[in-house]
Amino acid sequence: MKPPSVKYMTHEEVVDGKKVSPFNCVVFSLCGKGDMDRSVMARAVMAWRRLRLKPSQIVIIHVAGYDDDPRELWQIDEVRAFVQKFCAKTGAHSHPAIDPMSRSLLLACGADPSRTVSVNMISEDAALAEFTEWIKNK
Repeated sequence: MKPPSVKYMTHEEVVDGKKVSPFNCVVFSLCGKGDMDRSVMARAVMAWRRLRLKPSQIVIIHVAGYDDDPRELWQIDEVRAFVQKFCAKTGAHSHPAIDPMSRSLLLACGADPSRTVSVNMISEDAALAEFTEWIKNK
């Protein structure tokens, strides 16, 4: 049996008009450590808008480059600032396709200034169970 193929597109390909194939799940790489300037923001916003996501799809937000940083992403000033601007421009934090952990990350970063958010850390097993239940209910 042939293994499933992995399809990916960069923000630039999406923004430049490359045909976006239908998908059920996407990992949206929002930004990366040291790569959060205005042009990255513009590409991320344009790519998000071009995807034309449906509520039945699944989107996982990814922020790259902080695996060796002991802080959580919402504790990092540049990540918080980038997420806040991105969500102000896109409303990504309220889209029904965003998975629960990604939504929590965006909200913990201050994506919705009208909400007070507190973070309760959960185990990987609990996070996986929450994600699995969310998928079942889609």
